[in-house]
Amino acid sequence: LPKIAAVALLIRIAMLAPSVSLPLANILIILAALSMTVGNLVGLLQKDVKRLLAYSGIAHAGYLMLGIISLNSGGGASAIYYIAIYLFMNLACFYVIILMSKNGENVMVNDLAGLSKRSPLLALTLAVSAFSLAGIPPTGGFTGKFFLFVSAFQEGYLAIVIIGAVNTVISIFYYLNLVRMSYSREPESRPIIPLFFHEKALCYTLIFMILYMGLIPFGLMDIFQSAF
Repeated sequence: LPKIAAVALLIRIAMLAPSVSLPLANILIILAALSMTVGNLVGLLQKDVKRLLAYSGIAHAGYLMLGIISLNSGGGASAIYYIAIYLFMNLACFYVIILMSKNGENVMVNDLAGLSKRSPLLALTLAVSAFSLAGIPPTGGFTGKFFLFVSAFQEGYLAIVIIGAVNTVISIFYYLNLVRMSYSREPESRPIIPLFFHEKALCYTLIFMILYMGLIPFGLMDIFQSAF
């Protein structure tokens, strides 16, 4: 989240300028490429789910930079939209971790084994949020990345769009591994995870928002575009 907040601040600063200068755009393109690539490649190596999400956050900050370099083509609104959906899908993942580790212990990727049998709702919440983080339709993560890529493409930044698309493919491997562990492995005698009503309600709300922002994005985009 601090990385996303930093990018949001950059967007706000960029809004004060009439346009992003070419030298600054080139610097941001390099930073975006490094952020996406390093974040995703290191994320592939992680066994701790929190650390995996932390490095994926670095990658998502790189995607957001595409919005800064393409403010004139709606990139600012696209970036704000992506920040909004990122908050929902990231919160969903961390909420699952919190409910799995109420004693505060670290949750490893292997600990997700059989989650669908221990708590079908937590497994579904994790799956929807992981699909969204990976940019798989019809989730908000897909729609948000689509808006960012289109904005950058319209500004003529084809190379960074291709780099972003390649990094999206890379990220699919470790995000879908979380889902695979949850649904295709046995729980290995791990106990059922009981959920209170308010915990279930928040899970359903997060799932709804992730899918809503993927399927019906234009109302929110109109609101965000009015700020630019």
